[in-house]
Amino acid sequence: MKNDAVLTEKKQRIEYIDCAKFIGIFLLLVEHAGNWSDLSGGGYSTLKLWICSFHMPLFFIVYGMVSSYKGLKSWNDWKKYSLLQIKVLVVPYVLWAMIYANGFEAKFFLGVGYGSNPSLSYANTNAVLWFLPAMFMSTLFYQFVLNFLNDKTNRAAYTRLCIWIIALIVLAQLCCKVGGIRFPWGIDIALLGTVFMLVGHYGIRQVLSCSLQDAKRSFLLFLLCSLVGVVLSYVNKPLDGPYPVTVMAIAEYGKNIVVFVLGAVASTTVILLVSSHIKGRWISYLGQHTLVIMAVHYILFPYTLFLAKIVFGGISSILTALLNAVFVTALCVPISMLTDRFCPCLNGK
Repeated sequence: MKNDAVLTEKKQRIEYIDCAKFIGIFLLLVEHAGNWSDLSGGGYSTLKLWICSFHMPLFFIVYGMVSSYKGLKSWNDWKKYSLLQIKVLVVPYVLWAMIYANGFEAKFFLGVGYGSNPSLSYANTNAVLWFLPAMFMSTLFYQFVLNFLNDKTNRAAYTRLCIWIIALIVLAQLCCKVGGIRFPWGIDIALLGTVFMLVGHYGIRQVLSCSLQDAKRSFLLFLLCSLVGVVLSYVNKPLDGPYPVTVMAIAEYGKNIVVFVLGAVASTTVILLVSSHIKGRWISYLGQHTLVIMAVHYILFPYTLFLAKIVFGGISSILTALLNAVFVTALCVPISMLTDRFCPCLNGK
Protein backbone atom coordinates (compact mmCIF):
# COMPACT_ATOMS: atom_id res chain seq x y z
CA MET A 1 0.00 0.00 0.00
CA LYS A 2 2.84 2.35 0.83
CA ASN A 3 4.53 1.67 -2.50
CA ASP A 4 1.26 2.36 -4.34
CA ALA A 5 0.97 5.73 -2.61
CA VAL A 6 4.53 6.65 -3.52
CA LEU A 7 3.94 5.68 -7.16
CA THR A 8 0.74 7.73 -7.28
CA GLU A 9 2.46 10.77 -5.80
CA LYS A 10 5.29 10.46 -8.29
CA LYS A 11 2.86 10.16 -11.21
CA GLN A 12 0.96 13.28 -10.10
CA ARG A 13 4.18 15.24 -9.68
CA ILE A 14 5.35 14.36 -13.18
CA GLU A 15 1.92 15.11 -14.63
CA TYR A 16 1.75 18.65 -13.29
CA ILE A 17 5.33 19.30 -14.44
CA ASP A 18 4.33 18.19 -17.94
CA CYS A 19 1.27 20.44 -17.76
CA ALA A 20 3.47 23.36 -16.67
CA LYS A 21 5.76 22.74 -19.64
CA PHE A 22 2.76 22.73 -21.95
CA ILE A 23 1.52 26.04 -20.52
CA GLY A 24 5.03 27.44 -20.97
CA ILE A 25 5.26 26.41 -24.63
CA PHE A 26 1.68 27.55 -25.26
CA LEU A 27 2.53 31.00 -23.89
CA LEU A 28 5.67 31.03 -26.04
CA LEU A 29 3.44 30.50 -29.08
CA VAL A 30 1.21 33.38 -27.95
CA GLU A 31 4.25 35.62 -27.49
CA HIS A 32 5.95 34.64 -30.76
CA ALA A 33 2.81 35.44 -32.73
CA GLY A 34 3.60 39.11 -32.16
CA ASN A 35 6.96 38.61 -33.88
CA TRP A 36 5.20 37.49 -37.07
CA SER A 37 2.28 39.88 -37.21
CA ASP A 38 1.34 43.25 -35.73
CA LEU A 39 -0.73 42.32 -32.68
CA SER A 40 0.15 45.33 -30.56
CA GLY A 41 -3.41 46.43 -29.82
CA GLY A 42 -5.94 45.40 -27.21
CA GLY A 43 -3.52 44.74 -24.36
CA TYR A 44 -1.41 42.23 -26.28
CA SER A 45 1.81 44.21 -25.67
CA THR A 46 1.25 44.02 -21.91
CA LEU A 47 0.59 40.29 -22.10
CA LYS A 48 3.72 39.79 -24.21
CA LEU A 49 5.78 41.76 -21.69
CA TRP A 50 4.65 39.44 -18.87
CA ILE A 51 5.12 36.23 -20.88
CA CYS A 52 8.65 37.19 -21.93
CA SER A 53 9.59 37.77 -18.30
CA PHE A 54 9.45 34.05 -17.48
CA HIS A 55 8.53 31.65 -20.30
CA MET A 56 12.13 30.53 -20.96
CA PRO A 57 13.27 30.48 -17.30
CA LEU A 58 10.29 28.19 -16.62
CA PHE A 59 11.92 25.34 -18.54
CA PHE A 60 15.17 25.65 -16.59
CA ILE A 61 13.26 25.76 -13.31
CA VAL A 62 11.17 22.66 -13.97
CA TYR A 63 14.30 20.80 -15.05
CA GLY A 64 15.83 21.58 -11.67
CA MET A 65 12.67 20.38 -9.94
CA VAL A 66 12.81 16.91 -11.49
CA SER A 67 16.57 16.42 -11.92
CA SER A 68 18.56 15.19 -8.94
CA TYR A 69 22.22 14.94 -8.03
CA LYS A 70 23.87 12.27 -10.19
CA GLY A 71 27.01 11.72 -8.09
CA LEU A 72 29.42 12.49 -10.92
CA LYS A 73 32.78 11.95 -9.26
CA SER A 74 34.98 10.38 -11.93
CA TRP A 75 35.80 11.25 -15.52
CA ASN A 76 33.86 8.17 -16.62
CA ASP A 77 30.78 9.39 -14.72
CA TRP A 78 30.96 12.76 -16.46
CA LYS A 79 31.48 11.09 -19.82
CA LYS A 80 28.36 8.93 -19.46
CA TYR A 81 26.26 11.86 -18.26
CA SER A 82 27.52 14.15 -21.03
CA LEU A 83 26.80 11.54 -23.71
CA LEU A 84 23.24 11.20 -22.41
CA GLN A 85 22.73 14.97 -22.56
CA ILE A 86 24.22 15.04 -26.06
CA LYS A 87 21.63 12.47 -27.14
CA VAL A 88 18.77 14.40 -25.52
CA LEU A 89 19.76 17.94 -26.48
CA VAL A 90 22.64 18.20 -28.96
CA VAL A 91 21.52 15.56 -31.49
CA PRO A 92 18.04 17.12 -31.97
CA TYR A 93 19.69 20.56 -32.09
CA VAL A 94 21.87 19.55 -35.04
CA LEU A 95 19.10 17.64 -36.82
CA TRP A 96 16.53 20.45 -36.56
CA ALA A 97 19.17 22.97 -37.64
CA MET A 98 19.80 20.87 -40.75
CA ILE A 99 16.08 20.56 -41.46
CA TYR A 100 15.72 24.35 -41.44
CA ALA A 101 18.95 25.05 -43.34
CA ASN A 102 18.77 26.85 -46.67
CA GLY A 103 22.05 25.23 -47.65
CA PHE A 104 25.16 23.67 -46.19
CA GLU A 105 27.65 26.41 -46.82
CA ALA A 106 30.51 27.34 -44.52
CA LYS A 107 28.41 29.88 -42.61
CA PHE A 108 25.89 27.17 -41.73
CA PHE A 109 28.54 25.07 -39.99
CA LEU A 110 30.09 28.12 -38.35
CA GLY A 111 26.75 29.40 -37.09
CA VAL A 112 25.48 26.06 -35.82
CA GLY A 113 28.88 25.26 -34.34
CA TYR A 114 28.88 28.53 -32.39
CA GLY A 115 25.37 27.79 -31.12
CA SER A 116 24.00 31.22 -30.16
CA ASN A 117 20.78 32.89 -31.24
CA PRO A 118 22.55 35.46 -33.49
CA SER A 119 24.88 32.82 -34.96
CA LEU A 120 21.92 30.61 -35.88
CA SER A 121 20.35 33.54 -37.69
CA TYR A 122 23.66 34.02 -39.50
CA ALA A 123 23.55 30.32 -40.45
CA ASN A 124 20.09 30.84 -42.04
CA THR A 125 18.47 28.23 -39.82
CA ASN A 126 15.97 28.30 -36.93
CA ALA A 127 17.32 30.77 -34.34
CA VAL A 128 14.85 29.44 -31.75
CA LEU A 129 17.13 26.40 -31.43
CA TRP A 130 19.52 28.48 -29.28
CA PHE A 131 17.73 26.99 -26.28
CA LEU A 132 19.13 23.49 -26.79
CA PRO A 133 22.89 24.22 -26.56
CA ALA A 134 22.21 26.66 -23.70
CA MET A 135 20.23 23.98 -21.85
CA PHE A 136 23.01 21.46 -22.53
CA MET A 137 25.61 23.73 -20.94
CA SER A 138 23.26 24.45 -18.03
CA THR A 139 22.82 20.76 -17.28
CA LEU A 140 26.60 20.38 -17.02
CA PHE A 141 27.00 23.49 -14.84
CA TYR A 142 24.09 22.34 -12.68
CA GLN A 143 25.61 18.95 -11.93
CA PHE A 144 28.99 20.58 -11.32
CA VAL A 145 27.46 22.85 -8.68
CA LEU A 146 25.49 19.97 -7.14
CA ASN A 147 28.81 18.22 -6.50
CA PHE A 148 29.43 20.91 -3.88
CA LEU A 149 25.88 20.92 -2.52
CA ASN A 150 24.97 17.23 -2.24
CA ASP A 151 24.92 17.20 1.56
CA LYS A 152 21.50 18.78 2.16
CA THR A 153 21.62 18.06 5.90
CA ASN A 154 24.61 20.32 6.37
CA ARG A 155 23.57 23.91 7.11
CA ALA A 156 26.73 25.11 5.43
CA ALA A 157 25.42 23.61 2.20
CA TYR A 158 22.77 26.33 1.99
CA THR A 159 25.40 28.98 2.57
CA ARG A 160 27.39 27.52 -0.30
CA LEU A 161 24.19 27.45 -2.38
CA CYS A 162 23.69 31.21 -1.88
CA ILE A 163 27.32 31.85 -2.74
CA TRP A 164 27.03 29.84 -5.94
CA ILE A 165 23.81 31.59 -6.98
CA ILE A 166 25.31 35.03 -6.39
CA ALA A 167 28.49 34.07 -8.26
CA LEU A 168 26.54 32.72 -11.24
CA ILE A 169 24.36 35.85 -11.43
CA VAL A 170 27.43 38.09 -11.27
CA LEU A 171 29.15 36.08 -14.00
CA ALA A 172 26.03 36.20 -16.16
CA GLN A 173 25.83 39.98 -15.69
CA LEU A 174 29.53 40.43 -16.54
CA CYS A 175 29.06 38.38 -19.70
CA CYS A 176 26.25 40.75 -20.74
CA LYS A 177 28.64 43.67 -20.46
CA VAL A 178 31.33 42.25 -22.74
CA GLY A 179 30.43 44.27 -25.78
CA GLY A 180 27.06 42.57 -26.19
CA ILE A 181 28.81 39.48 -27.60
CA ARG A 182 26.91 36.22 -27.22
CA PHE A 183 29.16 33.45 -26.02
CA PRO A 184 29.46 30.09 -27.85
CA TRP A 185 26.87 27.45 -26.96
CA GLY A 186 24.97 29.96 -24.85
CA ILE A 187 27.49 29.73 -22.01
CA ASP A 188 26.57 33.24 -20.85
CA ILE A 189 22.87 32.37 -20.80
CA ALA A 190 23.53 28.92 -19.30
CA LEU A 191 25.02 30.58 -16.21
CA LEU A 192 21.65 32.15 -15.42
CA GLY A 193 19.88 28.98 -16.53
CA THR A 194 21.83 27.14 -13.83
CA VAL A 195 20.56 29.63 -11.25
CA PHE A 196 16.98 28.85 -12.26
CA MET A 197 17.70 25.12 -12.03
CA LEU A 198 19.10 25.51 -8.52
CA VAL A 199 16.10 27.60 -7.46
CA GLY A 200 13.77 24.95 -8.85
CA HIS A 201 15.64 22.15 -7.09
CA TYR A 202 16.25 23.75 -3.69
CA GLY A 203 13.42 26.28 -3.50
CA ILE A 204 10.27 25.94 -5.59
CA ARG A 205 10.04 22.17 -5.24
CA GLN A 206 9.92 22.45 -1.45
CA VAL A 207 7.58 25.45 -1.43
CA LEU A 208 5.08 23.72 -3.71
CA SER A 209 5.29 20.50 -1.72
CA CYS A 210 4.09 22.39 1.36
CA SER A 211 1.62 24.70 -0.37
CA LEU A 212 -0.23 22.07 -2.40
CA GLN A 213 -1.23 20.30 0.81
CA ASP A 214 -3.22 23.32 1.97
CA ALA A 215 -5.75 24.98 -0.37
CA LYS A 216 -5.72 28.31 1.49
CA ARG A 217 -1.94 28.49 1.56
CA SER A 218 -1.81 27.56 -2.12
CA PHE A 219 -4.30 30.31 -3.05
CA LEU A 220 -2.42 32.96 -1.05
CA LEU A 221 0.84 31.93 -2.71
CA PHE A 222 -0.88 32.16 -6.11
CA LEU A 223 -2.10 35.71 -5.40
CA LEU A 224 1.25 36.87 -4.03
CA CYS A 225 3.32 35.39 -6.88
CA SER A 226 0.86 36.68 -9.50
CA LEU A 227 1.17 40.21 -8.14
CA VAL A 228 4.96 40.04 -7.84
CA GLY A 229 5.41 38.49 -11.29
CA VAL A 230 3.21 40.99 -13.13
CA VAL A 231 4.57 44.04 -11.29
CA LEU A 232 8.22 43.05 -11.73
CA SER A 233 7.73 42.33 -15.43
CA TYR A 234 6.55 45.92 -15.87
CA VAL A 235 9.12 47.46 -13.50
CA ASN A 236 11.97 45.61 -15.21
CA LYS A 237 10.94 46.55 -18.77
CA PRO A 238 14.07 47.46 -20.82
CA LEU A 239 14.55 51.18 -21.38
CA ASP A 240 16.43 50.79 -24.65
CA GLY A 241 17.65 48.15 -27.07
CA PRO A 242 16.03 46.51 -30.10
CA TYR A 243 13.26 44.84 -28.06
CA PRO A 244 10.79 46.41 -25.57
CA VAL A 245 10.70 43.12 -23.60
CA THR A 246 13.17 40.86 -21.83
CA VAL A 247 14.65 38.25 -24.18
CA MET A 248 16.69 35.46 -22.61
CA ALA A 249 17.83 34.29 -26.06
CA ILE A 250 20.08 37.36 -26.34
CA ALA A 251 20.66 37.83 -22.60
CA GLU A 252 18.39 40.90 -22.46
CA TYR A 253 17.32 40.83 -18.81
CA GLY A 254 15.84 44.29 -18.53
CA LYS A 255 16.95 46.98 -16.10
CA ASN A 256 18.19 44.58 -13.43
CA ILE A 257 19.15 40.93 -13.69
CA VAL A 258 18.15 40.18 -10.06
CA VAL A 259 14.67 41.62 -10.66
CA PHE A 260 14.45 39.44 -13.78
CA VAL A 261 15.25 36.34 -11.72
CA LEU A 262 12.75 37.20 -8.97
CA GLY A 263 9.97 37.97 -11.46
CA ALA A 264 10.62 34.79 -13.44
CA VAL A 265 10.57 32.66 -10.29
CA ALA A 266 7.32 34.26 -9.11
CA SER A 267 5.50 33.84 -12.43
CA THR A 268 6.76 30.28 -12.88
CA THR A 269 5.40 29.45 -9.43
CA VAL A 270 2.01 30.74 -10.62
CA ILE A 271 2.12 28.45 -13.66
CA LEU A 272 3.08 25.47 -11.51
CA LEU A 273 0.22 26.16 -9.09
CA VAL A 274 -2.22 26.34 -12.00
CA SER A 275 -0.83 23.19 -13.63
CA SER A 276 -1.29 21.25 -10.38
CA HIS A 277 -5.05 21.56 -10.90
CA ILE A 278 -5.07 20.59 -14.58
CA LYS A 279 -5.84 17.07 -15.69
CA GLY A 280 -5.63 16.01 -19.30
CA ARG A 281 -3.87 13.25 -21.19
CA TRP A 282 -3.27 15.38 -24.29
CA ILE A 283 -1.97 18.34 -22.31
CA SER A 284 0.47 16.05 -20.52
CA TYR A 285 1.41 14.49 -23.87
CA LEU A 286 2.14 17.85 -25.44
CA GLY A 287 4.10 18.84 -22.35
CA GLN A 288 6.39 15.91 -23.09
CA HIS A 289 6.84 17.12 -26.68
CA THR A 290 7.67 20.78 -26.17
CA LEU A 291 10.88 20.33 -28.15
CA VAL A 292 8.92 19.41 -31.27
CA ILE A 293 6.49 22.30 -30.76
CA MET A 294 9.38 24.71 -30.30
CA ALA A 295 11.10 23.44 -33.43
CA VAL A 296 8.16 23.38 -35.86
CA HIS A 297 5.94 26.29 -34.84
CA TYR A 298 7.61 28.77 -37.18
CA ILE A 299 6.81 26.45 -40.10
CA LEU A 300 3.14 26.42 -39.10
CA PHE A 301 2.73 30.10 -38.20
CA PRO A 302 2.14 31.48 -41.73
CA TYR A 303 -0.91 29.22 -42.06
CA THR A 304 -2.25 29.18 -38.49
CA LEU A 305 -1.90 32.94 -38.03
CA PHE A 306 -3.67 33.53 -41.33
CA LEU A 307 -6.63 31.46 -40.13
CA ALA A 308 -6.61 33.02 -36.66
CA LYS A 309 -6.66 36.54 -38.12
CA ILE A 310 -9.64 35.65 -40.28
CA VAL A 311 -11.56 34.70 -37.13
CA PHE A 312 -10.35 37.29 -34.60
CA GLY A 313 -8.05 39.64 -36.51
CA GLY A 314 -10.43 42.57 -36.43
CA ILE A 315 -11.70 41.90 -32.92
CA SER A 316 -8.84 41.20 -30.54
CA SER A 317 -5.07 40.78 -30.85
CA ILE A 318 -5.01 38.61 -27.73
CA LEU A 319 -7.74 36.28 -29.02
CA THR A 320 -5.93 36.05 -32.37
CA ALA A 321 -2.68 35.03 -30.65
CA LEU A 322 -4.49 32.52 -28.42
CA LEU A 323 -6.37 30.92 -31.31
CA ASN A 324 -3.16 30.71 -33.31
CA ALA A 325 -1.51 28.89 -30.38
CA VAL A 326 -4.46 26.47 -30.24
CA PHE A 327 -4.13 25.72 -33.97
CA VAL A 328 -0.38 25.12 -33.66
CA THR A 329 -0.65 22.79 -30.67
CA ALA A 330 -3.42 20.82 -32.38
CA LEU A 331 -1.25 20.33 -35.48
CA CYS A 332 1.71 19.35 -33.31
CA VAL A 333 -0.13 16.30 -31.95
CA PRO A 334 0.16 14.27 -35.21
CA ILE A 335 3.63 15.74 -35.86
CA SER A 336 4.79 14.56 -32.43
CA MET A 337 3.32 11.12 -33.07
CA LEU A 338 5.17 10.88 -36.38
CA THR A 339 8.50 11.93 -34.86
CA ASP A 340 8.05 9.43 -32.03
CA ARG A 341 7.27 6.68 -34.52
CA PHE A 342 9.81 7.34 -37.26
CA CYS A 343 12.50 9.66 -35.84
CA PRO A 344 12.41 9.85 -32.02
CA CYS A 345 15.83 11.49 -31.95
CA LEU A 346 14.12 14.71 -33.14
CA ASN A 347 12.42 14.77 -29.75
CA GLY A 348 15.56 13.88 -27.81
CA LYS A 349 14.65 10.19 -27.42
